[in-house]
Amino acid sequence: PATTTTTSNGLSGGASLPSLNRFTRAKREITSIFQSMRDTLQNVVDFMGTPSRWVEQAPDLSCTVHEDSLAAELQQARDALRSTQEAVQAVSREYMKVAFVGCTSTGKSATINAMLQDNILPSGIGHTTNCFCCLKGTREDRPFTTLADGGEHRSVEDVNTLADALSDQTLDVSHTVTVHWPMARCPILAEHVVIIDSPGMGMTTHFDSFINEHCADADVFVLVANAESSLSEVDKMFFRKVKDARTPNVFVQYNRWDSTDDEGARAVRVREQHMRNARELLVKELQLLTEEQLPDRVFFVSAKEALRQRRDPAFHFNHPENADIRYKEFERFEKCFGECISAEATRTRFLDFALAGLKRIATITAVLDGTCESLAARQQSLTEALQQQQQTLALLQRDKSSVRLQCEELIDAATTQVRDMILEAFNQQVSDNLLGALQSFRCDGGFQPGQVSQYKESLCKHLENRLGGTIHSRLSATAQPVFRDMQQKLTARVNDLAPTNANIATAVRTASYDVNFYLEFAALTSDFREDIDFQFSFGLRRIAPSLADNLSGMSSLVALPVSFPSELSTASVLRTATSFLNSKVGITATLALGSFAVSNKWALKPAVYLVAVVGAIYLWERVNYTPQAMETKYKRQLADFAQRELKVLARHTARLESNGMKRELLNEVDVMFEEVEKIETRLENSITSNKESLQAAQNRLQLGHKLSKSIQSYTTTIRRFLNTYVPDFTADA
Repeated sequence: PATTTTTSNGLSGGASLPSLNRFTRAKREITSIFQSMRDTLQNVVDFMGTPSRWVEQAPDLSCTVHEDSLAAELQQARDALRSTQEAVQAVSREYMKVAFVGCTSTGKSATINAMLQDNILPSGIGHTTNCFCCLKGTREDRPFTTLADGGEHRSVEDVNTLADALSDQTLDVSHTVTVHWPMARCPILAEHVVIIDSPGMGMTTHFDSFINEHCADADVFVLVANAESSLSEVDKMFFRKVKDARTPNVFVQYNRWDSTDDEGARAVRVREQHMRNARELLVKELQLLTEEQLPDRVFFVSAKEALRQRRDPAFHFNHPENADIRYKEFERFEKCFGECISAEATRTRFLDFALAGLKRIATITAVLDGTCESLAARQQSLTEALQQQQQTLALLQRDKSSVRLQCEELIDAATTQVRDMILEAFNQQVSDNLLGALQSFRCDGGFQPGQVSQYKESLCKHLENRLGGTIHSRLSATAQPVFRDMQQKLTARVNDLAPTNANIATAVRTASYDVNFYLEFAALTSDFREDIDFQFSFGLRRIAPSLADNLSGMSSLVALPVSFPSELSTASVLRTATSFLNSKVGITATLALGSFAVSNKWALKPAVYLVAVVGAIYLWERVNYTPQAMETKYKRQLADFAQRELKVLARHTARLESNGMKRELLNEVDVMFEEVEKIETRLENSITSNKESLQAAQNRLQLGHKLSKSIQSYTTTIRRFLNTYVPDFTADA
């Protein structure tokens, strides 16, 4: 028999839902919190995003401070800012989103129609809803339809034409038809609630992608399943994806439960099977519900029966068996649904964001505290480095004049040393090699008295080749060690002025010192005049220089009382003449003796012997005075002349090379002190820069502390919000 039931107003009755005001207030408050937090995090990102090197690096200074990379900390701050921006967009959304999802032809549109007590959305068997339908509240008295926000108002009946897959004018899944329903006829829509009716899932991947895009961020999901089958894998996959992003509120409605009227006791087991499947998915696998919540989240209804019972008064007198039970179940669904969107939705929507915000605050606070500690350490290092730079600059400015004077004194001492060494080496080379070089010379065609100039030219080239290179190598080998030693001493001395990481030696040339010497023997012997005419050993030209020296000897000789024996042998005369002629006096006495023999007849015989001896010597010398003898005499004369000139050249070369080395070393000292001046300038610039950096670091440290305190203050603000709107959040946190 038919049973009369009381028709519920559902969600369209005149009764208001004042508890939904709680959601609106919570949304406004947490939106304000996250907007302020977003601005602060932007300041944190700007703070962390300053250049990682907060002190300019000066490669030539040892006391520089380097800023470590802040890439990891900066990335954390950027992640927190991005998450907060997303949270602002989510919590500041003007409405609470309720999405009805499920496979094709499960009764999603019929359920919404039953809740609104009107056939608003197209429904029926097969694939019916072809695009998204969005129900929003309007303050106007009559409902209307638009295809876009602010678009042309169309009749509400057009929904059946635009959204029905069987209509010739149907829209595809990429479109949304918005139904603006009077708030006076549906108080839930007056509280910023939007209901989304989606096409069936599992038809194509194209459809499913749009369903994920439009429904995945809903605050409440109503999964409408066909009671004649079980939850599909498509349903499960959808909620697994949603769970990865957030923790939503979920209702499961097994529609078309009226189909079990003929099943008898089997219907009970089917109901238990459906509950078991829902428990496995929502409680155990996804943990979206607790075991206690499950009975108030899973319902077995008939949406079509509920709509008929609300629209057709005659249905109360003629309805199937168990219809009242199913209708009461539908009313219980509406009651639990209303309570959820007014209370639990507030908790679910904002709790996750609030708790995530607390975690972000803790993370950024730790990052800022670590950064401030690093900044404090860097500030201390920068202060110490600045003091060290100032001390280095003061010492450099104080000592550079005295160091330059010491360098000049070292160079003067080295100049004297190298002059003596070069002079000694030069003379030694001449002494060791000149005679040997002369003796080794052989002229093609031999020595010709008439070609002395050509002979001299060839001999000079030979001596230049033999002596020039030898003397140059020896002088360079003598000067080079002194030069290198002085380079090292000067560089070491100037390096003492500079900071430890400044290498003055790099500013000095590394080439070895080379003596600038070239022997031009022809020019050296241009004043040489040879004398290769024959000269008798006892001739007037040879003895004339001795006559003047021995006049006093001749006077004494004439005065001597000489007596000779009356009988002289030939041998004794020869011996006497030879020994006498060997002395200087004997040379002069020969002439005197000749004149004496003429005037004294008794001395004639010895005089004849003496003249014979001298004549024999003359003949012997004259016969042996060959071109080879002339060459030997020429070389001897040239050697004597060259030795005198080379000694003069040695003194001149020693003086020139020592002065040249002095100039070279002084030039290098000038170069080194130019580098010292550059270092001094860099030190001054670095000190100025580091003072500015130190002040900037101090300001940055103060800003870091300020930001850290500002971020931490949001912890108190968010906890106050949770205590107000989610009193038991501590247990969940």
